[in-house]
Amino acid sequence: MRQEWLAFIGSLRKGSYNRALFDVFSGMAPADVVWHEAEIRALPFYNPDMAPPPEADHFWQQVRSADALVFFTPEYNGSIPAVLKNAIDWASRDPQGSPLVGKPAVVLGASQGLFGTLRSQLHLRQILSFVGMELVQRPEVLVSEAHLKLEPRGQLNDPVAVRLMKTLAQNLYERVGRMLAV
Repeated sequence: MRQEWLAFIGSLRKGSYNRALFDVFSGMAPADVVWHEAEIRALPFYNPDMAPPPEADHFWQQVRSADALVFFTPEYNGSIPAVLKNAIDWASRDPQGSPLVGKPAVVLGASQGLFGTLRSQLHLRQILSFVGMELVQRPEVLVSEAHLKLEPRGQLNDPVAVRLMKTLAQNLYERVGRMLAV
């Protein structure tokens, strides 16, 4: 059964470890998963006093049409990057109603530190739960020392993380499948 997954890559950096993690993870999803990348770069900071820009309309459509959301977060000062929080704020305020409520999601992350993205994932999971998303909690994927483990060709030199990512992709696929079958 074809599924549409929307990737939120929380780093804008050209050589982002989380973009590389997306490259690896997207190759582990079942073959009938179609990937799209959330266009979060152009969203202005959320301000309820301003009229939504055209970028917000396009973004809301992306989120509405996705069967699942996949968040790739770095850790900035012990939390998630502003661009990722801003995207969640915009998504939750769709005039047609929040498309986040009940939507399946997973969280992954890569950083150079020894703890991976532990703190940012805790914060992100709290936010996603608050906005009503259906999180697939296990297994947790926190790639530490990403500068040593992620290769530019979309490979991950960490057999434990690879195994966990394959399981996470399968768990998300099965959760979405159950929801689409209803």
